[in-house]
Amino acid sequence: MEQHDVTNINAATKDIPRRPAEVLLLNPPMDFDVALGKARGIAKYTVMIPQGLASIAAVLEKNGVSCEILDAYAENLSIDAIVSEVLKRNPAALGITCVTPVMPIVYEIIRQVKKRAPSIITVLGGPHPSVMADHEIRNADIDFIVRGEGEFTFLGLLKCLSADGNFDAVNGISYRKAGAITHNKPAENINDPDLLPQPAYHLLPMHLYTAPPQWSIATPSYQMLASRGCPYQCSFCYVGMGRRVRYKSPRRVCDEIEYLIKNYGCRQIVFADTTFPFNGAHARAVCTEMINRGLNKKVVWFTSTRADIIDADMLALMYKAGCRLITLGVESGNQQILDSIKKNITLKQFGDAVKMAHKAKIGITASYIIGLPGETFQTATDTINFAKKLGTLYAQFNILVPYPGSEIYDRLVGNGKLRNKDWNNYVSLTSMTDLNPPFIPEGMTKEDLLALQRKAYNSYYFRPAILLKHLKRMLFNKEFAKYFSLLRVFVETFKKKRKSEG
Repeated sequence: MEQHDVTNINAATKDIPRRPAEVLLLNPPMDFDVALGKARGIAKYTVMIPQGLASIAAVLEKNGVSCEILDAYAENLSIDAIVSEVLKRNPAALGITCVTPVMPIVYEIIRQVKKRAPSIITVLGGPHPSVMADHEIRNADIDFIVRGEGEFTFLGLLKCLSADGNFDAVNGISYRKAGAITHNKPAENINDPDLLPQPAYHLLPMHLYTAPPQWSIATPSYQMLASRGCPYQCSFCYVGMGRRVRYKSPRRVCDEIEYLIKNYGCRQIVFADTTFPFNGAHARAVCTEMINRGLNKKVVWFTSTRADIIDADMLALMYKAGCRLITLGVESGNQQILDSIKKNITLKQFGDAVKMAHKAKIGITASYIIGLPGETFQTATDTINFAKKLGTLYAQFNILVPYPGSEIYDRLVGNGKLRNKDWNNYVSLTSMTDLNPPFIPEGMTKEDLLALQRKAYNSYYFRPAILLKHLKRMLFNKEFAKYFSLLRVFVETFKKKRKSEG
């Protein structure tokens, strides 16, 4: 294990009171006034299932540990309401999943909890604490950090807490011990996802979850995973579940879909896999199982994929199995920029993939990044023009967020070009906020970068053909009112910006 001597560290592990391992798992809220600013009205339309917490809870329950989930994001709870609920339930351990932008809120939640109930053991997990463990565990309000996939690591930690055991034997945790920060060796990823019980959906407020209304061909809509991991090396991305892809069996995938249909009336599935058809044989087997069970007549589904792993036959089978939308991470319309971020896809491949998807009658969302290292006004213009050339139904233009754990983050820290580590700023729709991007390409100002994002959205969506396409789609959408409201918020937000800049 790795140890770092530190000074002025309080609450050493040996001083933590031992209590029965009754657990409250918390999905923290996002401060959308800060994160989205003038576009905050868009946020309420997308509420996704916290799959990590649901899976951890299922493992805990299977092993006899009483567990509850508080989804403060879905329930739109304030910090005061969250703290009040934690104190009322008084768990032995409070586990919190964390992505980078929510860290300021998490700091305040645990500060108040520890001030009023210091015996509650606080455990942080998720992408941000996993890669920033050495930094975050210095916070005296954090007792433990679970790094990587948390199901069995968290279970092992709880067993030690109950039995006053030896924390040295729990791989994948970071903690303080006798005045020193200790990082136990990493835990191995879970080799076979079929060994995990089904996520504990019964502990979640299932009526609150929804996909964006423009994607909602059918409702209710729920998120699930068919695989874990991503083998690709994109420099802007942090892969928290490792580079080796591991798959749920087609039977398990379809069993879970049937459960969601039977118990919650599910009509639509959003696969949260990084690249669902990465393994062609697995993807075909899942699609075939869905067709054989008749699930393609009960649900539609969406997924993310890559332009270099789909072909006409695969798309045709996906459509037959119920797929109606795919998301492509295009990132840039400039080949040199694409090569620099190790995307390993050509612009031609993106064009071919879009044509094949359109032929298969599958809709497409394309996502782009503005402000990558090496970006210029010309390369950003190339991206905007390429997006319009592809003509996908949806296009999302994000300001680069150099997330901790990504190659770009490490590079920017190393060369001194990371502008700040205020985690509030680590959001992608920066042009609608008063935030400061963590990175600005050379030769640009903050105002230049944010103006490029607004230009991308304005020039893409404020075209008669695109507006007409969305108006037609809205008329046939199952959530017409939400779709209309979202479109109105979007138009008013960017229209105001256009006027102010004019």
